[in-house]
Amino acid sequence: MTRHIVLFSIAIATFIGCAASTRRDDRELTRRLMGSNDRLKLEIQLLTVEPVDEAAIRERLNRIAQNIDKFPGMTSKRDTAAASVRALAGQPWSGAAADRWQALEAACALCHDSLPPRTPAPLVDLRPWTTKTSYDACGRCHTAVYDEWRQTLHAAAWIDPIYRQSAGNPPKLECRSCHSMEPILAGEIDTDYSWRPIFRDYNREDGVGCVACHLRADGSVAARRDVDAPCRPRRDDRLTTTEFCGACHNPSHDAYNEWKQTVFARNGIGCSSCHSWPTTRTLPDGSARVGYSHSFPGGNDPGFVKRALHAEMRLDKRELVASLENRCGHKFPGEVPSRALGLRIETWDADNNPLDPIELWFKRPFKNLVGAPDNRLKPDERRELRQALPEKAAFVRVTCFFKPSPLVPERGWTVLHTWESEVAK
Repeated sequence: MTRHIVLFSIAIATFIGCAASTRRDDRELTRRLMGSNDRLKLEIQLLTVEPVDEAAIRERLNRIAQNIDKFPGMTSKRDTAAASVRALAGQPWSGAAADRWQALEAACALCHDSLPPRTPAPLVDLRPWTTKTSYDACGRCHTAVYDEWRQTLHAAAWIDPIYRQSAGNPPKLECRSCHSMEPILAGEIDTDYSWRPIFRDYNREDGVGCVACHLRADGSVAARRDVDAPCRPRRDDRLTTTEFCGACHNPSHDAYNEWKQTVFARNGIGCSSCHSWPTTRTLPDGSARVGYSHSFPGGNDPGFVKRALHAEMRLDKRELVASLENRCGHKFPGEVPSRALGLRIETWDADNNPLDPIELWFKRPFKNLVGAPDNRLKPDERRELRQALPEKAAFVRVTCFFKPSPLVPERGWTVLHTWESEVAK
C-alpha cells in the first residue's frame, strides 16, 4: 500500500510539474507571438504611405494571421481574429487605409486583453516598498538623487498629459506597464517587442520611481557597487546596460533597435553615457561621493536637445539647401510621436514685405494614423533638403526648432539653429 501511495504521489507531482511547465511554455509562446504581431503592425502602418506597397502589406497581414493560428487556447477568439486578418489581406489598401487599419485594430483587440504575466516571480514580498512613494521609500535618505529624479519625465510617467492624451483613459494595455511598473529587476528584462514589465496597478502616480528601477527580487537594491547601508545596495551590472533602458523604450518605441544601428553602439556608448553622467554629491556628514546623475535629460531639456542636431544652410542660386545631421543615438526628433522637428523658411521681397512662409515637419506618426510617413532623421544620418524660394524673395531667414509636444505653445519650442541671407536676383 505504501509503495502505491508513493508511486501515486510521484505521478501527481510529475503531472503538476509538466502542467506548470506547459503553462510557462504557453505564456512564452504567447508573448513572443504578440511581440511579432506588434512589430508587423508597425511595419504595416509605415507601408501605408503613398505609393502604397499593397503586396508587402498583404504579406505582413498573412504573417499576423499565421501567428494568431499558433496562439495556445482562446480558440474562438483566435479563429475569429485570424479570419478577420486574412479577410483584410484580400482587400485593397490604397485609398482606404484608415478603414483597413481600424479593422486590423479591432481584430487585434479581440485577444489584446490577455497579455501573459512575466515570470519568475520575486523571491520575497516587495509590496512593503512598492506601495510607498519614491520619497518615502528612498528620498528621505537620498535627498539629492530624489530632487533630481522628481523633475524628470520618469517621475511624471503616469500623470504626464501627453501620455494620458495619447494612451487613453484608462491607458492602453501596451502602454500602462512601462509608465507604472513593478520592479523591473525583480525578474528578467528583454528588449523584444513581445515583452512588457508587470503593470503596477497601485501607487501609479509614482510613475517610474526609485524602486521600479532599483529594487531586486530578494528585496535588496541594485547599485553600481556593494555598500554597507540599511537598504542593502548590491552591485548589479544590469543598471548600466542599454538593454536595461531598452526593456521599456524598445517594445513600444523601437529606440533600442535604432541605437543598435548607430556609431554609438559600435563604439560601446550606451544610453547612460548620454542621459546620465558622474556627479559629486555632498553627504549629510559633509563628505563627498561620486555618483551618477538621475536628471535623465531628453526632450524636456533644451540644452540637451541642441546637442542632437547639427544644421548648415546655404543658397544654390535661388534654392535653399539645408543639411541636417543627426548626432544622437537614435532617430531624431526622438521616439514618441508627440515630438517634432520643424524647419521654418521665411522670405521677404525687395520692399521688405513678408511672403508666405514655408514649414517642413519631421516626426513619427501616431500609432493610430496611417498614410503619414515616419520622416525622422535616421541614426547617424546627414540629410540634404532642397527648397525653391518664392520668385520675389530678396531675403530669407531659416529657423530650425524642436517642438516637445502639441500642448507646448511656440514660445516653449527650442530653437536649434537660425540662419539668414540675402537672395541674389
